[in-house]
Amino acid sequence: MASRSTTYAAIEVETDDEAHEATCAQCLEETDLGQLVKTVSLAGSDGVYLCIGIVCGATGASFSTRHVLILGFSGLLALSLGLAMNEFLSVRSHNRFLKAELTSHSRLFREHEAEEKSSVVDVMVSKGVSEADAETVVETLAKYENYFLEHVLLPIKIQQIVPSQEELESTSPLLAEAFAMFLSVLVVGSLPLFIALLTLISGCGGGDCATQTPQSVVKMIFAVSLLILFGLGASKSFFSGMSWLVLGVENVLVGLICGIAGYTAGSACSSLFS
Repeated sequence: MASRSTTYAAIEVETDDEAHEATCAQCLEETDLGQLVKTVSLAGSDGVYLCIGIVCGATGASFSTRHVLILGFSGLLALSLGLAMNEFLSVRSHNRFLKAELTSHSRLFREHEAEEKSSVVDVMVSKGVSEADAETVVETLAKYENYFLEHVLLPIKIQQIVPSQEELESTSPLLAEAFAMFLSVLVVGSLPLFIALLTLISGCGGGDCATQTPQSVVKMIFAVSLLILFGLGASKSFFSGMSWLVLGVENVLVGLICGIAGYTAGSACSSLFS
């Protein structure tokens, strides 16, 4: 009978492990997709905000459509490059800080092991863990120095989960994230301008129509921008858990604020410097 129970237990554990692995793989895939959606949504929104601001500002200043397009494309290129490089440099600097903290606390742990363990015990006790249990946990985990430093001691000291040493030294993920941000800002932000450009090309057989500012083109850029912002805002529901409708409307409202601010500033500057 014992053999039969053991057999069933083994089968049950194996089945649970397979199901757990499948679930984890699915979660990992969703996490990667969520990170991509998050980058495109947030960075793309920045690009569209700039597009709306430039178009409305240029309209307030009575610029021609030609000037609007030039300012829009050049501004988006500069913004996308700046945001991407800033993302890479900022995260790299932060990773270097975490690496230095990890090295420093690793040295302190070896030199003052008892004090470092005691500090962790004190924190656990302050969170409601009994002192005996806290000491048992700390003594057990401290046998595995790297794990204890990365997942217990440092998160308590600096209030942040610390990636592994390999992740902190790797630059490939940072470059990929920066490149994704660059493309998101440039491509998504340029969509309204490309649509306006195609409209001008198809609507003008030649001549000087591009030197004027057709209200229909400006309205089209504004409308397309708001539609894109709504879609980007709604996509945040994939990783935020909030209502897609609320997030979409919020994004549109931010775009409207940017448009009003841009038009007001453009009109005011045009009157001031005329």
